[in-house]
Amino acid sequence: MKSEIKGRNLLLTIGCIAILFDLLSTVFSIYTFLEEPSLISYTISQGIFRLLIEIALVIFCYKGNAWAKWILCVILAFSSIILLLQYTSSGNFILLIISIIYLVSGALLLTSPYIKEFMTNQNSK
Repeated sequence: MKSEIKGRNLLLTIGCIAILFDLLSTVFSIYTFLEEPSLISYTISQGIFRLLIEIALVIFCYKGNAWAKWILCVILAFSSIILLLQYTSSGNFILLIISIIYLVSGALLLTSPYIKEFMTNQNSK
Protein backbone atom coordinates (compact mmCIF):
# COMPACT_ATOMS: atom_id res chain seq x y z
CA MET A 1 0.00 0.00 0.00
CA LYS A 2 2.85 2.39 0.77
CA SER A 3 4.36 1.84 -2.66
CA GLU A 4 1.01 2.61 -4.27
CA ILE A 5 0.88 5.92 -2.39
CA LYS A 6 4.46 6.67 -3.49
CA GLY A 7 3.44 5.91 -7.08
CA ARG A 8 0.42 8.19 -6.87
CA ASN A 9 2.47 11.02 -5.38
CA LEU A 10 5.22 10.57 -7.97
CA LEU A 11 2.74 10.51 -10.85
CA LEU A 12 0.95 13.61 -9.58
CA THR A 13 4.26 15.42 -9.08
CA ILE A 14 5.41 14.62 -12.61
CA GLY A 15 2.02 15.64 -14.01
CA CYS A 16 1.98 18.92 -12.09
CA ILE A 17 5.53 19.75 -13.15
CA ALA A 18 4.72 19.09 -16.81
CA ILE A 19 1.53 21.15 -16.66
CA LEU A 20 3.24 24.00 -14.78
CA PHE A 21 6.11 24.15 -17.28
CA ASP A 22 3.62 24.12 -20.16
CA LEU A 23 1.73 26.99 -18.61
CA LEU A 24 4.93 28.97 -18.00
CA SER A 25 6.11 28.20 -21.53
CA THR A 26 2.88 29.59 -22.96
CA VAL A 27 3.11 32.75 -20.86
CA PHE A 28 6.74 33.34 -21.86
CA SER A 29 5.91 32.68 -25.53
CA ILE A 30 3.13 35.25 -25.40
CA TYR A 31 5.50 37.73 -23.78
CA THR A 32 8.09 37.05 -26.49
CA PHE A 33 5.63 37.69 -29.33
CA LEU A 34 3.99 40.82 -27.89
CA GLU A 35 5.52 42.90 -30.67
CA GLU A 36 4.01 40.68 -33.38
CA PRO A 37 0.22 40.65 -32.94
CA SER A 38 -0.28 38.10 -35.71
CA LEU A 39 1.62 35.48 -33.71
CA ILE A 40 -0.02 36.12 -30.33
CA SER A 41 -3.34 34.45 -31.17
CA TYR A 42 -1.51 31.47 -32.67
CA THR A 43 0.73 31.19 -29.60
CA ILE A 44 -2.21 31.42 -27.21
CA SER A 45 -4.27 28.81 -29.07
CA GLN A 46 -1.28 26.48 -29.39
CA GLY A 47 -0.48 26.86 -25.69
CA ILE A 48 -4.05 26.23 -24.59
CA PHE A 49 -4.35 23.18 -26.86
CA ARG A 50 -1.07 21.75 -25.60
CA LEU A 51 -2.07 22.42 -21.99
CA LEU A 52 -5.46 20.73 -22.39
CA ILE A 53 -3.90 17.67 -24.06
CA GLU A 54 -1.36 17.36 -21.29
CA ILE A 55 -3.99 17.71 -18.55
CA ALA A 56 -6.07 15.01 -20.23
CA LEU A 57 -3.06 12.70 -20.48
CA VAL A 58 -2.23 13.18 -16.80
CA ILE A 59 -5.84 12.39 -15.88
CA PHE A 60 -5.80 9.25 -18.03
CA CYS A 61 -2.48 8.22 -16.46
CA TYR A 62 -4.02 8.71 -13.04
CA LYS A 63 -6.87 6.42 -14.06
CA GLY A 64 -4.31 3.76 -14.99
CA ASN A 65 -4.25 3.91 -18.79
CA ALA A 66 -0.83 2.74 -20.01
CA TRP A 67 -1.28 4.31 -23.46
CA ALA A 68 -1.52 7.76 -21.86
CA LYS A 69 1.72 7.14 -19.98
CA TRP A 70 3.50 6.28 -23.23
CA ILE A 71 2.13 9.32 -25.06
CA LEU A 72 3.09 11.58 -22.15
CA CYS A 73 6.60 10.10 -22.15
CA VAL A 74 6.95 10.75 -25.88
CA ILE A 75 5.77 14.34 -25.42
CA LEU A 76 8.23 14.84 -22.57
CA ALA A 77 11.07 13.36 -24.64
CA PHE A 78 10.30 15.55 -27.69
CA SER A 79 9.96 18.62 -25.48
CA SER A 80 13.28 17.81 -23.89
CA ILE A 81 14.99 17.49 -27.27
CA ILE A 82 13.48 20.75 -28.52
CA LEU A 83 14.53 22.58 -25.36
CA LEU A 84 18.02 21.12 -25.64
CA LEU A 85 18.28 22.40 -29.22
CA GLN A 86 17.04 25.81 -28.12
CA TYR A 87 19.64 25.79 -25.35
CA THR A 88 22.45 25.13 -27.81
CA SER A 89 21.41 28.10 -29.94
CA SER A 90 20.56 30.54 -27.14
CA GLY A 91 22.76 29.45 -24.26
CA ASN A 92 19.89 30.01 -21.81
CA PHE A 93 20.71 27.75 -18.85
CA ILE A 94 17.06 27.53 -17.75
CA LEU A 95 16.22 25.65 -20.96
CA LEU A 96 18.86 23.06 -20.11
CA ILE A 97 17.45 22.60 -16.61
CA ILE A 98 13.88 22.18 -17.88
CA SER A 99 15.11 19.76 -20.55
CA ILE A 100 16.78 17.61 -17.90
CA ILE A 101 13.66 17.72 -15.71
CA TYR A 102 11.54 16.55 -18.66
CA LEU A 103 13.97 13.71 -19.41
CA VAL A 104 14.06 12.55 -15.79
CA SER A 105 10.26 12.79 -15.54
CA GLY A 106 9.77 10.68 -18.65
CA ALA A 107 12.30 8.12 -17.44
CA LEU A 108 10.57 7.91 -14.07
CA LEU A 109 7.20 7.41 -15.73
CA LEU A 110 8.58 4.49 -17.71
CA THR A 111 10.75 2.81 -15.10
CA SER A 112 9.26 3.49 -11.66
CA PRO A 113 7.81 0.35 -10.07
CA TYR A 114 5.75 2.58 -7.77
CA ILE A 115 4.02 4.29 -10.68
CA LYS A 116 3.50 0.95 -12.38
CA GLU A 117 1.87 -0.51 -9.27
CA PHE A 118 -0.31 2.55 -8.78
CA MET A 119 -1.47 2.54 -12.40
CA THR A 120 -2.16 -1.20 -12.31
CA ASN A 121 -4.28 -0.80 -9.18
CA GLN A 122 -6.09 2.18 -10.67
CA ASN A 123 -6.81 0.28 -13.88
CA SER A 124 -8.29 -2.68 -11.98
CA LYS A 125 -10.84 -0.51 -10.13
